Amino acid sequence: MTWGLTRADRWATAASARGSREGLRRLESLEGVEALLITAGDEVRRTGGMASRLG
Repeated sequence: MTWGLTRADRWATAASARGSREGLRRLESLEGVEALLITAGDEVRRTGGMASRLG
């Protein structure tokens, strides 16, 4: 479990540092990684496969 949390934190930090659009593009390129981002302007963005995980 710790490895999964560490990996999630690593990708979240990298995506935030790149900005929401570029970060999301990078996350989309990673196999098995899905994300939901909320921008400073309260815009919600997500990777393509995230909707199926939310139900």
